[in-house]
Amino acid sequence: MKDFVADDVAFSRSIALDASTVDSVTVTVAVPATRTEEWDVLDSLYDAGKSDFRPFLHKANDIQYGSNYGFFETVLRNAPTPILATTHLGRDGSSPERVEAVQSALLVSDLAHSESLVLVDGGETKAEAFTRAIDGIVSDVPPTTHCVSAEQYFPTALLADICASHLAHQIADASDSTTITPAAPESKTEYADRWGKAYSSLIDAREKYERTPVSAKRGRTVRERIRCWYEGHVAVGNGDYPMTDSLTPVMNSAEERGFSQLADQFSEI
Repeated sequence: MKDFVADDVAFSRSIALDASTVDSVTVTVAVPATRTEEWDVLDSLYDAGKSDFRPFLHKANDIQYGSNYGFFETVLRNAPTPILATTHLGRDGSSPERVEAVQSALLVSDLAHSESLVLVDGGETKAEAFTRAIDGIVSDVPPTTHCVSAEQYFPTALLADICASHLAHQIADASDSTTITPAAPESKTEYADRWGKAYSSLIDAREKYERTPVSAKRGRTVRERIRCWYEGHVAVGNGDYPMTDSLTPVMNSAEERGFSQLADQFSEI
């Protein structure tokens, strides 16, 4: 597993972000992980017991929530890395897109690390909104890149996607975020000292998004997206494809690290 590399700077860890809105409830989730820990995340997703769910192909929205509650619950319960979440109950006229940007900024402001690359799921516009929001609450905007359909490229982003969807459904049903595990406290309360600053900055800041120039490639197939993940490439729109879609080095790495189940899964793709 290779680090993310931008010019001569290597990032050995990332913070994957994703959000889900159900009714008026928006939950944003951050998943911090080292590149090594991403193996554990992927293994846990395969181990969640849903045979027709395929990482690097499916997203949370591809699964009907009601009939697959057990899968969502298992993924969340068995997550091998920290899951940080925050909730906005709506009712104030804020758009989910703005809420997601502010919530993402709040979570990352607690997690930013010099060796961490922030992975914003989506296009340049979403990364721009995140940048403006976080500029109001930190001294330096952390290294950031967007990745279109990040859930199909990075297991941590897929984990964030599934957990955000599960928590949003649970909180919308209960109309209460305090009884949910893991904790997903209300953003305006938990971050009372930063919510207004981040929201105002989102609207008023002139800070421009400058993508940290980690390698960018895109995958047309599951095999190509696995190679992008393994090599540390992000999808930013039009761009080159991986030089090869061979999964042999990925399978060998999985075996060397003791993930024989993952090696078997790769061999069947």
